[in-house]
Amino acid sequence: MLFGIRWGSLRAKIIAWSFVPTAMILVAVALVTLYAYQQVTEDLVVERDRELIRLSAGQVTNQLFEHTATLADVARLLAVHQDDLAAQQAALREAHNRLLAFDGGVLVLDNRGRVVAAEPSRLEILGEDWSDRLYFRHILRASETVVSDIVPDGPGGAEVIVAAVPVMGDQGEFLGAVAGMFRLGAGALSVFYGDIIKLRIGGTGATYVVDGNGRVIYHTHLDLVGNDFSQQPVVQEALAGKVGAVRTRDFDGREIVAGFAPVPGTSWGLVAEESWAALNATSRGYRQFLLVLLALGVLLPALVVSVGVRRITGPIIALMDAAQEMAAGHFGRRITARTGDEVESLAEQFNFMAAQLDAMMRALEQRVVDLEHARAALRASRDQLQAILEGVADGIVAYSAGGEIVYANTEAARVMGYPSVEALVRTQTAEILRKFDLRDEAGRPFPLDRLPGRLARQGL
Repeated sequence: MLFGIRWGSLRAKIIAWSFVPTAMILVAVALVTLYAYQQVTEDLVVERDRELIRLSAGQVTNQLFEHTATLADVARLLAVHQDDLAAQQAALREAHNRLLAFDGGVLVLDNRGRVVAAEPSRLEILGEDWSDRLYFRHILRASETVVSDIVPDGPGGAEVIVAAVPVMGDQGEFLGAVAGMFRLGAGALSVFYGDIIKLRIGGTGATYVVDGNGRVIYHTHLDLVGNDFSQQPVVQEALAGKVGAVRTRDFDGREIVAGFAPVPGTSWGLVAEESWAALNATSRGYRQFLLVLLALGVLLPALVVSVGVRRITGPIIALMDAAQEMAAGHFGRRITARTGDEVESLAEQFNFMAAQLDAMMRALEQRVVDLEHARAALRASRDQLQAILEGVADGIVAYSAGGEIVYANTEAARVMGYPSVEALVRTQTAEILRKFDLRDEAGRPFPLDRLPGRLARQGL
Protein backbone atom coordinates (compact mmCIF):
# COMPACT_ATOMS: atom_id res chain seq x y z
CA MET A 1 0.00 0.00 0.00
CA LEU A 2 1.55 3.29 -1.14
CA PHE A 3 0.24 6.80 -0.27
CA GLY A 4 -2.65 5.15 1.57
CA ILE A 5 -3.97 3.59 -1.65
CA ARG A 6 -4.29 -0.11 -2.31
CA TRP A 7 -3.22 -0.11 -5.95
CA GLY A 8 -5.24 -3.19 -6.87
CA SER A 9 -8.44 -1.61 -5.58
CA LEU A 10 -11.33 -0.17 -7.57
CA ARG A 11 -10.39 3.30 -6.39
CA ALA A 12 -6.87 2.98 -7.78
CA LYS A 13 -8.22 1.63 -11.06
CA ILE A 14 -10.66 4.53 -11.44
CA ILE A 15 -7.82 7.00 -10.81
CA ALA A 16 -5.56 5.14 -13.23
CA TRP A 17 -8.22 4.97 -15.95
CA SER A 18 -9.47 8.55 -15.64
CA PHE A 19 -7.01 10.88 -13.96
CA VAL A 20 -3.65 9.49 -15.09
CA PRO A 21 -4.42 9.83 -18.84
CA THR A 22 -5.79 13.33 -18.19
CA ALA A 23 -2.65 14.28 -16.29
CA MET A 24 -0.50 12.91 -19.10
CA ILE A 25 -2.47 14.93 -21.64
CA LEU A 26 -2.11 18.06 -19.50
CA VAL A 27 1.64 17.56 -19.22
CA ALA A 28 1.89 16.94 -22.97
CA VAL A 29 -0.17 20.05 -23.74
CA ALA A 30 1.96 22.13 -21.37
CA LEU A 31 5.19 20.90 -22.93
CA VAL A 32 3.89 21.48 -26.46
CA THR A 33 2.67 24.95 -25.47
CA LEU A 34 6.01 25.80 -23.90
CA TYR A 35 7.88 24.50 -26.93
CA ALA A 36 5.58 26.40 -29.29
CA TYR A 37 6.01 29.56 -27.22
CA GLN A 38 9.78 29.22 -27.36
CA GLN A 39 9.65 28.64 -31.10
CA VAL A 40 7.38 31.64 -31.64
CA THR A 41 9.60 33.74 -29.36
CA GLU A 42 12.67 32.69 -31.31
CA ASP A 43 10.99 33.42 -34.64
CA LEU A 44 9.83 36.84 -33.44
CA VAL A 45 13.25 37.70 -32.04
CA VAL A 46 14.97 36.59 -35.24
CA GLU A 47 12.51 38.57 -37.37
CA ARG A 48 12.87 41.63 -35.16
CA ASP A 49 16.67 41.44 -35.28
CA ARG A 50 16.56 41.02 -39.04
CA GLU A 51 14.64 44.27 -39.42
CA LEU A 52 16.71 46.08 -36.80
CA ILE A 53 20.01 45.12 -38.37
CA ARG A 54 18.78 46.19 -41.81
CA LEU A 55 17.71 49.58 -40.47
CA SER A 56 20.90 49.92 -38.44
CA ALA A 57 23.05 49.22 -41.50
CA GLY A 58 21.21 52.00 -43.29
CA GLN A 59 21.87 54.33 -40.35
CA VAL A 60 25.60 53.54 -40.49
CA THR A 61 25.55 54.52 -44.16
CA ASN A 62 23.70 57.75 -43.35
CA GLN A 63 26.28 58.66 -40.72
CA LEU A 64 29.11 57.96 -43.15
CA PHE A 65 27.60 60.04 -45.91
CA GLU A 66 26.98 62.96 -43.58
CA HIS A 67 30.77 63.19 -43.37
CA THR A 68 31.24 62.65 -47.10
CA ALA A 69 28.83 65.55 -47.67
CA THR A 70 31.42 67.78 -45.99
CA LEU A 71 34.06 66.36 -48.32
CA ALA A 72 31.77 67.10 -51.27
CA ASP A 73 31.53 70.75 -50.19
CA VAL A 74 35.32 70.94 -50.07
CA ALA A 75 35.51 69.24 -53.47
CA ARG A 76 33.32 71.96 -54.98
CA LEU A 77 35.62 74.64 -53.55
CA LEU A 78 38.65 72.88 -55.00
CA ALA A 79 36.95 72.66 -58.39
CA VAL A 80 36.69 76.45 -58.43
CA HIS A 81 40.49 76.66 -58.12
CA GLN A 82 41.21 73.76 -60.45
CA ASP A 83 44.13 75.49 -62.12
CA ASP A 84 45.65 77.00 -58.96
CA LEU A 85 47.30 74.42 -56.70
CA ALA A 86 48.22 77.00 -54.07
CA ALA A 87 44.63 78.21 -53.91
CA GLN A 88 43.45 74.63 -53.47
CA GLN A 89 45.86 74.08 -50.59
CA ALA A 90 44.69 77.32 -49.00
CA ALA A 91 41.03 76.30 -49.38
CA LEU A 92 41.83 72.97 -47.75
CA ARG A 93 43.48 74.69 -44.79
CA GLU A 94 40.52 77.03 -44.41
CA ALA A 95 38.18 74.02 -44.20
CA HIS A 96 40.28 72.51 -41.38
CA ASN A 97 37.64 72.98 -38.67
CA ARG A 98 34.97 71.39 -40.84
CA LEU A 99 37.19 68.37 -41.43
CA LEU A 100 38.01 67.54 -37.79
CA ALA A 101 35.90 64.37 -38.00
CA PHE A 102 38.58 62.92 -40.28
CA ASP A 103 41.13 62.24 -37.54
CA GLY A 104 43.46 60.57 -40.06
CA GLY A 105 43.64 63.72 -42.18
CA VAL A 106 42.36 64.76 -45.60
CA LEU A 107 44.21 64.37 -48.91
CA VAL A 108 43.66 65.83 -52.37
CA LEU A 109 44.52 63.68 -55.40
CA ASP A 110 44.67 65.02 -58.93
CA ASN A 111 43.08 63.31 -61.90
CA ARG A 112 46.12 61.03 -62.28
CA GLY A 113 46.10 59.92 -58.66
CA ARG A 114 49.03 62.01 -57.39
CA VAL A 115 48.84 63.49 -53.87
CA VAL A 116 48.79 67.26 -54.32
CA ALA A 117 47.63 68.49 -50.89
CA ALA A 118 47.16 67.25 -47.33
CA GLU A 119 45.58 68.62 -44.17
CA PRO A 120 47.27 68.33 -41.73
CA SER A 121 50.38 68.61 -43.85
CA ARG A 122 52.08 65.35 -44.89
CA LEU A 123 55.08 66.50 -46.87
CA GLU A 124 56.46 62.98 -47.11
CA ILE A 125 53.67 61.84 -49.44
CA LEU A 126 53.18 64.93 -51.59
CA GLY A 127 53.66 64.00 -55.22
CA GLU A 128 53.27 60.25 -54.61
CA ASP A 129 51.27 58.26 -57.14
CA TRP A 130 48.25 56.68 -55.47
CA SER A 131 46.47 55.75 -58.63
CA ASP A 132 46.69 52.09 -57.63
CA ARG A 133 44.44 52.64 -54.63
CA LEU A 134 41.14 50.81 -55.06
CA TYR A 135 39.10 53.75 -53.86
CA PHE A 136 40.76 56.07 -56.41
CA ARG A 137 40.25 53.57 -59.20
CA HIS A 138 36.58 53.28 -58.22
CA ILE A 139 36.11 57.07 -58.31
CA LEU A 140 37.96 57.25 -61.60
CA ARG A 141 35.65 54.64 -63.07
CA ALA A 142 32.29 55.64 -61.52
CA SER A 143 32.79 59.28 -60.43
CA GLU A 144 30.88 58.65 -57.20
CA THR A 145 31.52 58.67 -53.47
CA VAL A 146 33.34 55.59 -52.19
CA VAL A 147 34.24 54.24 -48.75
CA SER A 148 37.25 51.92 -48.62
CA ASP A 149 38.16 48.84 -46.64
CA ILE A 150 40.95 49.04 -44.07
CA VAL A 151 44.08 50.41 -45.79
CA PRO A 152 47.52 51.48 -44.45
CA ASP A 153 47.30 55.00 -45.90
CA GLY A 154 47.20 56.97 -42.67
CA PRO A 155 49.99 59.05 -41.16
CA GLY A 156 53.06 56.90 -40.68
CA GLY A 157 51.38 53.98 -42.44
CA ALA A 158 48.58 53.78 -39.87
CA GLU A 159 45.53 51.75 -40.82
CA VAL A 160 42.58 53.93 -41.75
CA ILE A 161 39.20 53.94 -43.45
CA VAL A 162 39.09 56.26 -46.46
CA ALA A 163 35.98 58.13 -47.56
CA ALA A 164 36.60 59.75 -50.95
CA VAL A 165 34.52 61.99 -53.21
CA PRO A 166 35.28 63.07 -56.79
CA VAL A 167 36.24 66.62 -57.77
CA MET A 168 34.34 67.43 -60.94
CA GLY A 169 34.81 70.37 -63.34
CA ASP A 170 32.17 72.63 -64.81
CA GLN A 171 31.86 70.40 -67.84
CA GLY A 172 31.63 67.24 -65.75
CA GLU A 173 35.26 66.34 -66.33
CA PHE A 174 37.09 64.41 -63.61
CA LEU A 175 39.61 66.67 -61.85
CA GLY A 176 40.65 64.46 -58.95
CA ALA A 177 39.43 63.35 -55.53
CA VAL A 178 39.24 64.46 -51.91
CA ALA A 179 39.93 61.61 -49.45
CA GLY A 180 39.09 61.87 -45.74
CA MET A 181 40.59 59.28 -43.38
CA PHE A 182 39.21 57.77 -40.15
CA ARG A 183 41.82 56.24 -37.90
CA LEU A 184 41.25 52.61 -36.97
CA GLY A 185 40.73 51.76 -33.29
CA ALA A 186 40.63 55.34 -32.08
CA GLY A 187 37.82 54.50 -29.67
CA ALA A 188 35.62 57.16 -28.11
CA LEU A 189 37.97 59.94 -29.35
CA SER A 190 36.88 59.21 -32.93
CA VAL A 191 33.86 61.02 -34.32
CA PHE A 192 33.36 58.09 -36.68
CA TYR A 193 33.19 55.57 -33.82
CA GLY A 194 31.09 57.94 -31.76
CA ASP A 195 28.53 58.04 -34.54
CA ILE A 196 28.29 54.23 -34.54
CA ILE A 197 28.02 54.10 -30.75
CA LYS A 198 25.21 56.68 -30.80
CA LEU A 199 23.17 54.37 -32.99
CA ARG A 200 22.89 51.98 -30.00
CA ILE A 201 22.84 48.96 -32.24
CA GLY A 202 22.24 45.81 -30.20
CA GLY A 203 21.56 45.81 -26.49
CA THR A 204 22.96 42.91 -24.52
CA GLY A 205 25.70 41.69 -26.84
CA ALA A 206 28.49 42.77 -29.12
CA THR A 207 28.15 44.89 -32.25
CA TYR A 208 30.81 45.04 -34.91
CA VAL A 209 31.43 46.36 -38.41
CA VAL A 210 33.74 44.50 -40.80
CA ASP A 211 35.22 45.65 -44.08
CA GLY A 212 34.94 43.77 -47.36
CA ASN A 213 37.84 41.50 -46.32
CA GLY A 214 36.24 40.53 -43.02
CA ARG A 215 38.54 42.66 -40.86
CA VAL A 216 36.94 44.39 -37.89
CA ILE A 217 36.52 48.15 -38.35
CA TYR A 218 34.53 48.67 -35.16
CA HIS A 219 33.74 46.36 -32.25
CA THR A 220 32.04 46.89 -28.92
CA HIS A 221 35.23 45.43 -27.45
CA LEU A 222 37.82 47.75 -28.96
CA ASP A 223 40.68 45.30 -28.42
CA LEU A 224 39.18 43.21 -31.25
CA VAL A 225 39.40 46.03 -33.81
CA GLY A 226 41.57 44.95 -36.74
CA ASN A 227 41.03 41.22 -36.14
CA ASP A 228 40.12 38.96 -39.03
CA PHE A 229 36.51 37.71 -38.69
CA SER A 230 36.25 36.54 -42.28
CA GLN A 231 35.72 32.91 -41.22
CA GLN A 232 32.67 33.71 -39.13
CA PRO A 233 29.50 32.40 -40.88
CA VAL A 234 27.47 35.52 -40.06
CA VAL A 235 30.25 37.74 -41.44
CA GLN A 236 30.33 35.72 -44.64
CA GLU A 237 26.55 36.07 -44.96
CA ALA A 238 26.72 39.84 -44.46
CA LEU A 239 29.56 40.27 -46.96
CA ALA A 240 27.56 38.18 -49.44
CA GLY A 241 24.88 40.88 -49.32
CA LYS A 242 22.38 38.89 -47.24
CA VAL A 243 20.18 40.30 -44.48
CA GLY A 244 19.09 37.99 -41.69
CA ALA A 245 19.39 36.78 -38.12
CA VAL A 246 20.29 33.37 -36.72
CA ARG A 247 20.49 31.73 -33.35
CA THR A 248 24.07 30.65 -32.75
CA ARG A 249 26.91 30.81 -30.20
CA ASP A 250 29.56 33.45 -29.61
CA PHE A 251 33.28 32.94 -29.02
CA ASP A 252 32.60 32.10 -25.35
CA GLY A 253 30.02 29.45 -26.22
CA ARG A 254 27.03 31.49 -25.03
CA GLU A 255 23.79 31.31 -26.97
CA ILE A 256 23.12 34.47 -28.96
CA VAL A 257 20.95 35.80 -31.76
CA ALA A 258 23.21 37.34 -34.40
CA GLY A 259 21.73 39.77 -36.91
CA PHE A 260 23.72 40.56 -40.04
CA ALA A 261 23.37 42.89 -43.01
CA PRO A 262 25.53 44.63 -45.61
CA VAL A 263 26.15 48.34 -45.10
CA PRO A 264 24.62 50.03 -48.18
CA GLY A 265 27.02 52.01 -50.35
CA THR A 266 30.05 50.15 -48.98
CA SER A 267 31.62 46.70 -49.08
CA TRP A 268 31.16 46.43 -45.32
CA GLY A 269 29.01 44.21 -43.19
CA LEU A 270 27.27 44.92 -39.87
CA VAL A 271 26.73 42.24 -37.21
CA ALA A 272 24.83 42.72 -33.94
CA GLU A 273 24.75 40.01 -31.28
CA GLU A 274 22.23 39.77 -28.46
CA SER A 275 22.26 37.32 -25.57
CA TRP A 276 19.56 34.69 -26.01
CA ALA A 277 19.24 34.40 -22.23
CA ALA A 278 18.52 38.13 -21.97
CA LEU A 279 16.05 38.02 -24.86
CA ASN A 280 14.39 34.99 -23.35
CA ALA A 281 14.22 36.49 -19.85
CA THR A 282 10.65 37.68 -20.32
CA SER A 283 9.56 34.16 -21.17
CA ARG A 284 10.97 32.76 -17.93
CA GLY A 285 8.15 34.36 -15.99
CA TYR A 286 5.71 32.85 -18.44
CA ARG A 287 7.35 29.44 -18.05
CA GLN A 288 7.09 29.69 -14.26
CA PHE A 289 3.46 30.74 -14.59
CA LEU A 290 2.89 27.83 -16.94
CA LEU A 291 4.50 25.43 -14.47
CA VAL A 292 2.23 26.78 -11.71
CA LEU A 293 -0.78 26.29 -13.97
CA LEU A 294 0.44 22.80 -14.80
CA ALA A 295 0.81 21.98 -11.10
CA LEU A 296 -2.68 23.32 -10.42
CA GLY A 297 -3.95 21.44 -13.45
CA VAL A 298 -2.61 18.23 -11.93
CA LEU A 299 -3.34 18.82 -8.24
CA LEU A 300 -6.87 20.22 -8.55
CA PRO A 301 -8.12 17.39 -10.79
CA ALA A 302 -6.37 14.95 -8.45
CA LEU A 303 -8.25 16.42 -5.50
CA VAL A 304 -11.56 16.42 -7.38
CA VAL A 305 -11.01 12.87 -8.63
CA SER A 306 -10.01 11.72 -5.14
CA VAL A 307 -13.16 13.21 -3.59
CA GLY A 308 -15.31 11.85 -6.40
CA VAL A 309 -13.76 8.41 -6.14
CA ARG A 310 -14.36 8.41 -2.39
CA ARG A 311 -18.02 9.26 -2.98
CA ILE A 312 -18.27 6.48 -5.55
CA THR A 313 -16.29 3.81 -3.75
CA GLY A 314 -17.45 4.68 -0.21
CA PRO A 315 -20.86 2.98 -0.60
CA ILE A 316 -19.20 0.09 -2.45
CA ILE A 317 -16.76 -0.41 0.43
CA ALA A 318 -19.71 -0.23 2.84
CA LEU A 319 -21.43 -2.92 0.73
CA MET A 320 -18.32 -5.09 0.98
CA ASP A 321 -18.21 -4.67 4.77
CA ALA A 322 -21.93 -5.43 5.06
CA ALA A 323 -21.52 -8.53 2.86
CA GLN A 324 -18.75 -9.75 5.15
CA GLU A 325 -21.01 -9.19 8.17
CA MET A 326 -23.77 -11.15 6.41
CA ALA A 327 -21.29 -13.96 5.74
CA ALA A 328 -20.59 -13.97 9.49
CA GLY A 329 -24.32 -14.30 10.21
CA HIS A 330 -25.23 -10.67 10.97
CA PHE A 331 -28.15 -9.63 8.78
CA GLY A 332 -29.17 -6.37 10.45
CA ARG A 333 -26.69 -4.11 8.55
CA ARG A 334 -28.24 -1.56 6.15
CA ILE A 335 -26.46 0.71 3.62
CA THR A 336 -27.24 4.40 2.94
CA ALA A 337 -26.01 5.81 -0.41
CA ARG A 338 -27.34 9.22 -1.50
CA THR A 339 -25.61 9.25 -4.89
CA GLY A 340 -28.64 9.29 -7.17
CA ASP A 341 -27.09 6.73 -9.50
CA GLU A 342 -26.59 2.99 -9.94
CA VAL A 343 -24.68 2.79 -6.65
CA GLU A 344 -27.76 4.03 -4.77
CA SER A 345 -29.91 1.45 -6.61
CA LEU A 346 -27.37 -1.24 -5.70
CA ALA A 347 -27.52 -0.19 -2.04
CA GLU A 348 -31.34 -0.35 -2.09
CA GLN A 349 -31.25 -3.83 -3.64
CA PHE A 350 -28.71 -4.90 -1.05
CA ASN A 351 -30.89 -3.61 1.78
CA PHE A 352 -33.90 -5.44 0.29
CA MET A 353 -31.87 -8.65 0.01
CA ALA A 354 -30.57 -8.23 3.56
CA ALA A 355 -34.13 -7.74 4.85
CA GLN A 356 -35.31 -10.87 3.00
CA LEU A 357 -32.40 -12.92 4.32
CA ASP A 358 -32.98 -11.58 7.82
CA ALA A 359 -36.64 -12.61 7.66
CA MET A 360 -35.72 -16.02 6.24
CA MET A 361 -33.11 -16.60 8.92
CA ARG A 362 -35.55 -15.58 11.64
CA ALA A 363 -38.15 -17.99 10.20
CA LEU A 364 -35.50 -20.72 9.96
CA GLU A 365 -34.42 -20.13 13.54
CA GLN A 366 -38.06 -20.39 14.62
CA ARG A 367 -38.44 -23.64 12.70
CA VAL A 368 -35.31 -24.99 14.38
CA VAL A 369 -36.76 -24.06 17.76
CA ASP A 370 -40.06 -25.72 16.86
CA LEU A 371 -38.21 -28.80 15.61
CA GLU A 372 -36.25 -29.04 18.83
CA HIS A 373 -39.50 -28.84 20.76
CA ALA A 374 -40.98 -31.62 18.57
CA ARG A 375 -37.88 -33.73 19.05
CA ALA A 376 -38.07 -33.24 22.79
CA ALA A 377 -41.73 -34.27 22.78
CA LEU A 378 -40.89 -37.28 20.61
CA ARG A 379 -38.10 -38.31 22.94
CA ALA A 380 -40.48 -38.03 25.89
CA SER A 381 -43.08 -40.16 24.06
CA ARG A 382 -40.42 -42.71 23.16
CA ASP A 383 -39.25 -42.93 26.73
CA GLN A 384 -42.83 -43.42 27.91
CA LEU A 385 -43.47 -46.11 25.26
CA GLN A 386 -40.21 -47.85 26.11
CA ALA A 387 -41.15 -47.91 29.79
CA ILE A 388 -44.49 -49.45 28.87
CA LEU A 389 -43.00 -52.04 26.51
CA GLU A 390 -40.34 -53.02 29.02
CA GLY A 391 -43.08 -53.73 31.52
CA VAL A 392 -44.90 -56.14 29.18
CA ALA A 393 -44.32 -59.89 29.86
CA ASP A 394 -44.28 -60.74 26.13
CA GLY A 395 -41.33 -60.25 23.81
CA ILE A 396 -41.86 -57.36 21.41
CA VAL A 397 -39.74 -56.68 18.31
CA ALA A 398 -40.17 -53.74 15.84
CA TYR A 399 -38.81 -53.92 12.29
CA SER A 400 -37.96 -51.19 9.80
CA ALA A 401 -39.36 -51.13 6.29
CA GLY A 402 -36.23 -52.95 5.16
CA GLY A 403 -36.73 -55.75 7.66
CA GLU A 404 -34.09 -54.58 10.14
CA ILE A 405 -34.77 -54.71 13.88
CA VAL A 406 -35.12 -51.20 15.21
CA TYR A 407 -36.51 -52.05 18.66
CA ALA A 408 -36.77 -55.03 20.98
CA ASN A 409 -37.60 -55.26 24.63
CA THR A 410 -35.69 -57.23 27.19
CA GLU A 411 -38.16 -60.10 27.16
CA ALA A 412 -37.73 -60.52 23.37
CA ALA A 413 -33.94 -60.75 23.77
CA ARG A 414 -34.33 -63.35 26.49
CA VAL A 415 -36.84 -65.44 24.55
CA MET A 416 -34.64 -65.37 21.42
CA GLY A 417 -31.61 -66.37 23.37
CA TYR A 418 -29.61 -63.13 23.23
CA PRO A 419 -27.83 -61.75 26.25
CA SER A 420 -29.05 -58.20 25.69
CA VAL A 421 -31.30 -56.07 23.58
CA GLU A 422 -28.23 -54.50 21.92
CA ALA A 423 -26.95 -57.93 20.84
CA LEU A 424 -30.33 -58.76 19.38
CA VAL A 425 -30.61 -55.48 17.46
CA ARG A 426 -27.12 -55.89 15.96
CA THR A 427 -27.99 -59.35 14.57
CA GLN A 428 -29.31 -59.70 11.01
CA THR A 429 -32.94 -60.83 10.73
CA ALA A 430 -32.04 -63.76 8.45
CA GLU A 431 -29.57 -65.07 11.02
CA ILE A 432 -32.19 -64.87 13.75
CA LEU A 433 -34.74 -66.75 11.64
CA ARG A 434 -32.28 -69.58 10.92
CA LYS A 435 -32.31 -70.39 14.62
CA PHE A 436 -36.03 -71.18 14.54
CA ASP A 437 -38.16 -73.75 12.64
CA LEU A 438 -41.54 -72.15 12.05
CA ARG A 439 -44.61 -74.40 11.40
CA ASP A 440 -48.28 -73.81 11.18
CA GLU A 441 -51.04 -75.49 13.20
CA ALA A 442 -50.95 -78.52 11.00
CA GLY A 443 -47.26 -78.95 11.51
CA ARG A 444 -46.33 -77.74 8.04
CA PRO A 445 -43.41 -75.26 7.50
CA PHE A 446 -44.68 -71.71 7.78
CA PRO A 447 -43.48 -69.25 5.04
CA LEU A 448 -41.58 -66.28 6.43
CA ASP A 449 -43.35 -63.83 4.17
CA ARG A 450 -46.64 -64.82 5.82
CA LEU A 451 -45.51 -63.59 9.18
CA PRO A 452 -47.91 -60.93 10.50
CA GLY A 453 -45.21 -58.26 10.74
CA ARG A 454 -44.15 -58.72 7.13
CA LEU A 455 -47.73 -58.71 5.97
CA ALA A 456 -48.23 -55.46 7.87
CA ARG A 457 -45.21 -53.89 6.18
CA GLN A 458 -46.70 -54.87 2.83
CA GLY A 459 -50.02 -53.27 3.80
CA LEU A 460 -51.87 -56.64 3.82
